[in-house]
Amino acid sequence: MRCMPSLARLMLGLGCLFYPAGKAVLAGPAVLKQSEAELRKKQVDDVRYALDLDLPESDKPFQGTVRIGFTFHPQNQPLRVDFAKGKVESVKVNGRAVKFETDEMAIRLGEDVLQANAKNELEIRYEHPYSKDGNGLYWFRDPVDQQVYTFTHFEPYAANSFFPSFDQPDLKATFQMKVKAPKTWTVVSTARETKVTPDGDKNIWEFPETLKFSTYLFSLHAGAYKVWEDKSFRVPLRIMSRQSLAQYMPVDQWFRATRHGFDFLDKYMGYAYPFGKYDQVVVPDFNAGAMENVAAVTFSERFLVRGQRTEADEQGLAGTIQHEMAHMWSGNLVTMNWWNDLWLNESFATYAATLTMAADPRFPNTWIGFHRSKSGAYFADQLVTTHPIVADVPDTMSTNFDGITYGKGASFLKQLHFLVGEKAFQKGLQIYFNKHAFGNTRVNDFIAAMETATGRSLQTFAKEWLQTAGVNTLTADFTCRKGKIEQFHLKQSAIPEQPTLREHKTQVALYKWKKDRFELIKEAAVGYQSASTPWREAKGLACPDLVFPNQNDHDYVKVVLDPFSYKNAASHLQAIENPMQRIMVWNAVSDMILSTDISLKDYTRFIVQQLPLEKDYEVLRAIDAKIGRELLGYVDWIPEKAVKQEILNALLKVYEGQLQSSLASDSKKIQWGTYRQLLTMSGRTDTILSLWQGKTTFPGVMIDQDERWGLLEALSQLGHKEALAWADAEKQKDPTSMGQRKYLAVQASFPDYDQKMKMLDPIVKAERKMSGAERYAIMGNLFPRSQRELLKRYEPTYRAEVDRIVAKAEPGVSRSYVMSLLPVSCDSSSLPLINELLAKPYPQAINDGLKVARQNNERCQKVMARLLSSRQG
Repeated sequence: MRCMPSLARLMLGLGCLFYPAGKAVLAGPAVLKQSEAELRKKQVDDVRYALDLDLPESDKPFQGTVRIGFTFHPQNQPLRVDFAKGKVESVKVNGRAVKFETDEMAIRLGEDVLQANAKNELEIRYEHPYSKDGNGLYWFRDPVDQQVYTFTHFEPYAANSFFPSFDQPDLKATFQMKVKAPKTWTVVSTARETKVTPDGDKNIWEFPETLKFSTYLFSLHAGAYKVWEDKSFRVPLRIMSRQSLAQYMPVDQWFRATRHGFDFLDKYMGYAYPFGKYDQVVVPDFNAGAMENVAAVTFSERFLVRGQRTEADEQGLAGTIQHEMAHMWSGNLVTMNWWNDLWLNESFATYAATLTMAADPRFPNTWIGFHRSKSGAYFADQLVTTHPIVADVPDTMSTNFDGITYGKGASFLKQLHFLVGEKAFQKGLQIYFNKHAFGNTRVNDFIAAMETATGRSLQTFAKEWLQTAGVNTLTADFTCRKGKIEQFHLKQSAIPEQPTLREHKTQVALYKWKKDRFELIKEAAVGYQSASTPWREAKGLACPDLVFPNQNDHDYVKVVLDPFSYKNAASHLQAIENPMQRIMVWNAVSDMILSTDISLKDYTRFIVQQLPLEKDYEVLRAIDAKIGRELLGYVDWIPEKAVKQEILNALLKVYEGQLQSSLASDSKKIQWGTYRQLLTMSGRTDTILSLWQGKTTFPGVMIDQDERWGLLEALSQLGHKEALAWADAEKQKDPTSMGQRKYLAVQASFPDYDQKMKMLDPIVKAERKMSGAERYAIMGNLFPRSQRELLKRYEPTYRAEVDRIVAKAEPGVSRSYVMSLLPVSCDSSSLPLINELLAKPYPQAINDGLKVARQNNERCQKVMARLLSSRQG
């Protein structure tokens, strides 16, 4: 699965809509404990599913019958069949009706109704409502043309919201299906249909038995989809979208990236793609970025850009296509045994996608993009909620879809790749996939394959990296005499809470300043493991003016430049030719905010000096992300209005200069969102209005439909009296579901407390009339930071409602409510409430979010104290 959380959401501890920046809840309606899954693994094997479904075009419940064939082994315990919040009409075992127990999570059968150590067939007739939260089988009516679309999403534990099943990853099964659906619909699943038969006003679609895979990877997508097909490739390819969004589908780019992915991965993995065909379906209201359902991948509609497509859009799309395709091997062909080894799926897919992208000449800066994505891992690894890559996951509510599993895990693989070399790394992968095809694995299975390929023990290396938390810090320590290096050490450190010093292999580069540039004098791979490691080969080399201890980003480590290197790099930043190294310098500077080595005003001065000099697209993307996370998140809390406005004015001036410059339009689009944010924070209503009305323009900047909504939201947040009326008119121009969510965001952000309560009421009452996407649009925009007084006014109601919401609401909604409406501050005033909530028996995902909120509060207070001391000094 792929998701790209905004940096602002990471600061709040929210991550993507479906996961926090710690441990996640993908809003499933039920829970399965690891101990329950382990018991059932002993009870059941050789599983086969046969589904018979009748899908109505309306949003009324759908009907289903499932026949589950399996061998049963008694364990003196009832057999649990997962089935969440559906209606069970009948249960038969081996053709005979039997007694059963059921609740909102499962059906339970006594051992006495099953044949011991023999094959059984369980038949369950049932009814289930369509989903409103994006899990299970989701139903959507397009407001533009009234066409209906359905799709499934099951990870980690929602297949049981679609059909009764043994819903755990290590009970792989085959799937056969028959679907009765309206005649105008196309029906898509893992295999291509073998027959479509008319039946009144519906068609019956028949799908053959599949290969074996886990329940969370099965899928059904049905609706009036527009279909594009490529029959010329060795694997039959289709892509699909809603009819009303077909004009935005980048068909050629999509197919080209898909073909490239297959050409690369088939060869690199040493195991040919086994699933016969490959469909990619763009679906509405999707919670994640994409999902790797076997041979029928789903994508969010965020990839269908309604304005000008940029280089970042193309990279994001291609990267996600390759990520999901890599899952066909890591995750689908070979699947983790339980969710504690989720990294075997997600870390690998993230890294393999980067390898695939790097082999595509259209994306020469792929590794810079990988480095940029590591920022999320470094950020998550320095939170109080950090955890090992292989973490304890006691149940399906505690899965780790976060920056550690994705970014740090992928960085571990890059470090392993550099450690063992290209040939051994690829050989290890091929051993792994061929040995474990269609099976389940644990971490030791992967490491064993790498040990076979390399001929060396990797147990200690893997344990240090995979089973301990935290990021190490690396700096170069050297002395020179008479212009030559006398001694050179790599110094590794760790914080007391995560004290592990790990084995690393990095690339050290030494530069000398000559005329107007830094000239490379030495580059070498260096291994280090202890607190201080000598690099003896450096002795006698020319004394460097600049040292990069992680030259090509092979290492996962927080680099602190030595004082001499930092001074030279900051003074001559544009003389550093390698854009990745310039990003590393920006990272080093921004890290100094949290360490309080510099103040917010110091960082602002650095931005004002250096940003106008930078022309590289990838570096500008990294800088803009840093400003959004390390600077503006704190500037908004500065209590002295004059100081706050001084910083905002300086940033506005430099951003306006960027937008008025000769930069490429793609580079300007990167910076546009931050510019709008700065205008909003500064209360520049007149400028925002002029932009929205088209009176103020910038060369190369196009105000498309989505940006019109963004400007309207800014006007609404600032309380412009016409904003809501203009939003009503804009909704008529943009009647899409995306337009509806933008419209709700505009309404929610308007500073009218009674209106906010009216919008929040159906969410608090758990009414089903709104989709999950619409509820998130409201809660995420209800109290912008500029309206913290209104949020404070809501606090008594929040205190009164929060326990009930957590107990009764869907997990994703309850977590969004707790975190989005939590009254936060940059002083100690909000800490009593946070501590009070942390003392409650809330789910771990909510507790993690609250811990991050407390940590962010403490960090903010330190940053403000540093700002105050700099002014006094």
